[in-house]
Amino acid sequence: MAPKRKLQEKGEPPKKKAPTFTEQEARKLIALYCEARERYHGTVRHEEAKVLLELRKVELARAKLELERLTAAVPGGTASTCTAPPSTYPYTYYNM
Repeated sequence: MAPKRKLQEKGEPPKKKAPTFTEQEARKLIALYCEARERYHGTVRHEEAKVLLELRKVELARAKLELERLTAAVPGGTASTCTAPPSTYPYTYYNM
């Protein structure tokens, strides 16, 4: 085992030990860690994905109704005649 060097001889300040956590602080840190881990790896992340999927479905249905309303106002218009570029759709896979 290597001998410990004396810090005072090298002109460095002595190392101080970090204060220990109180039980209350330790519980808060553990709870924070567990919550963050669940949010990233667990059910919370999947629930957020479900909410985003539902929002996307609602927005697509709203866009479909708007498109039908607009094409109904045009004589002889159908949904297939609409040539809006994909960037004007409410949500796409890339900008969700």
